[in-house]
Amino acid sequence: MKFDKTTITVGALCLVLVFAWTPFCKYMGWIKDELPPQVTTPQQSTEKTAPAAPAKATTQTAAKPVTPEVKLTVKKYDPVTLRNKDIAVTIDPNSGTVSSIKLENFNKSDKKTPVDFSDNILPGAFSIVDNSKWNLEGSNVKKSLPDKFILTRTMSQNGQKFELTQEWSVKDNYTTDYMVSLKNLSSSSLEFNDLQVMTGGLRPLLYLTGDGSRTERFDVEYYSDKFRSITADDDDEDFYLTVKSPVKWVGISNKYFACILKPSKPFGAGLKPFRSKTVIGPKKEYFTAAVAGVFKSFKLASGEAKSFDFKYYAGPKELESLNKFDSSVQQVMHLSMFAPMEWISRQLLKFLIWLKGICGSWGWSIIILTIIVRGIFWPITQKANKSMKNMQKLQPLIKELKEKYKDNQQMMNAKMMELYKIHKVNPLGGCLPILLQIPVFIALYSTIDSSVELRHTAFWWAHDLAQPDTVATIFGIAINPLVLAMTLLMVVQQRLTPAAADPMQQKMMLLMPVIMLFFMYNMPSGLTLYWTVSQIFSIIQLLINQKLNKDDDAGSAGTASPAKTS
Repeated sequence: MKFDKTTITVGALCLVLVFAWTPFCKYMGWIKDELPPQVTTPQQSTEKTAPAAPAKATTQTAAKPVTPEVKLTVKKYDPVTLRNKDIAVTIDPNSGTVSSIKLENFNKSDKKTPVDFSDNILPGAFSIVDNSKWNLEGSNVKKSLPDKFILTRTMSQNGQKFELTQEWSVKDNYTTDYMVSLKNLSSSSLEFNDLQVMTGGLRPLLYLTGDGSRTERFDVEYYSDKFRSITADDDDEDFYLTVKSPVKWVGISNKYFACILKPSKPFGAGLKPFRSKTVIGPKKEYFTAAVAGVFKSFKLASGEAKSFDFKYYAGPKELESLNKFDSSVQQVMHLSMFAPMEWISRQLLKFLIWLKGICGSWGWSIIILTIIVRGIFWPITQKANKSMKNMQKLQPLIKELKEKYKDNQQMMNAKMMELYKIHKVNPLGGCLPILLQIPVFIALYSTIDSSVELRHTAFWWAHDLAQPDTVATIFGIAINPLVLAMTLLMVVQQRLTPAAADPMQQKMMLLMPVIMLFFMYNMPSGLTLYWTVSQIFSIIQLLINQKLNKDDDAGSAGTASPAKTS
């Protein structure tokens, strides 16, 4: 490898980018600041404002549901917690809502504190309300099993009494079974208008777990005739939309976690989104969002009862867990913004999960996947390398044509194409392997960047395959070894690759390591691991080709010698 002026220039550019990239990303807002200290206790430090729809959208946002009034004479109950190996659900018997859902297997960015879905927007998670004012007359609690809790309350609406029974039962796979029963205790019929059942509130990933991220998804999601989503921080007119058609399920999700409520029968009257704003400083704010499924208005005759059954998912956006809950829910993963890439990303994730089940390591799964992908592309790469080698051999003839037809560009191009045809050389053949790998690379980036399965997974020195493999910080600049090794290997690969015909193309290829360093410096280490191993594979292939070419040239020379001396 020759360290000429061009190589030194490229190396200098790489060093400049290493030291300037992190400040540039922060300036552009691509790298979020870590969780501000003042929001670690949201109940004490955040200022929440009720959502307000614009004037022209008043028909889209129905009156805010009213939580049941609690009379002072009614007995107060302590919170009840149901738990299993996946979740711990804390219920407030006084309001009939879930105040907290802790994930037993997932921690915040400190890797110690469990992820807790505790920021509920009024009227609260699992709340049962309609557009009328309900008063609490009395309560009766019953915890029949360690994982089951039943709450029965006597309520009144406009002087008419009814019995409201709620039953929670925690299940595996981050799921809670939920049952609601309404029984008319009055002597006349009782009407319920747009009965609403609400999911828990969820915050963006940074404010839920403290995880920094270059990309974030935070959406209200639902399934009617097909899967749809609403950006949680969109403007009021778009956020407070009207959905009156039946809805199979409703939910809210950020990049890694989701809360999804699915009734046994669809919500016949659609859904209603909710959100509240938290202000944490000048020009810094975020929304906590939730969504309620709505049932059509109905009446209960005297003594009549009506029940509703639900399944509720509160947990990570794991492909297998979501599929067990409902196959249509997989779409909340948002692995890619393009449908074809979404499908490829999902297949890659399934394959990675399968490989991890065999080798027991996500890092080795990525390495094995890299080897498999490069093995599939080996024949194409071989053909491309051969094409570039042949192009290199044609350089003297190409130079002659350029000199001969320098005043006739059209004739020169025609003669060059004729030359390529005679020698069966494709001038674009060297680009084909790269072009074919781009969809795989993009899909793998989407998979690694969006998959909670890789979160907090360490491999070698990388503490988290979903984050850069930072080993030290010098003058505020993160040192990420994998991407630096990847850049160096790209330079080595280019020195081993047959030179392109066009000098401008040669210079562009030399800039590729700088461009890749620019784009990938703060990418997830799982992705830079893939690209680094891919570069090693390419270099090995080039060295093998050079050895084979030398042997072929030597063999050709050996057979040609006797012919000359005869």
